[in-house]
Amino acid sequence: WGNGGNNGGGNNGGNWNGGGGNNGNNGNNGQWNNNLVPNCQNNIRNEVRSQTGGASVSFNGNPSRKQAASFVMVDGNGNARGNNGRQGSFNYHCTMHPNGNVADSNFNWTSGNFNPQPQPR
Repeated sequence: WGNGGNNGGGNNGGNWNGGGGNNGNNGNNGQWNNNLVPNCQNNIRNEVRSQTGGASVSFNGNPSRKQAASFVMVDGNGNARGNNGRQGSFNYHCTMHPNGNVADSNFNWTSGNFNPQPQPR
């Protein structure tokens, strides 16, 4: 009953991450696959984790999705928190096939102290 108003704003934030929320997943995007955003975010999470030595990654709200030729562009932002007290914010971008497969993905740090530096070996 009372949930009506909660889905619009930023309240869907962490739900993509855990199994928690099914807010964003049954999208009404016609031909686009429901896994566009989760697949993109999984790729980004893996990239961030490998660059940060396994930081925990969270995404903010719902990313934007735009059709571009035969692809769908997914753009959003998130945060990473390391086990060494480091943390940072990043923007991410995925080029997605409409079937949900990731064609390309990348992210860049916008703040924090994770900026690219060689991982200690």
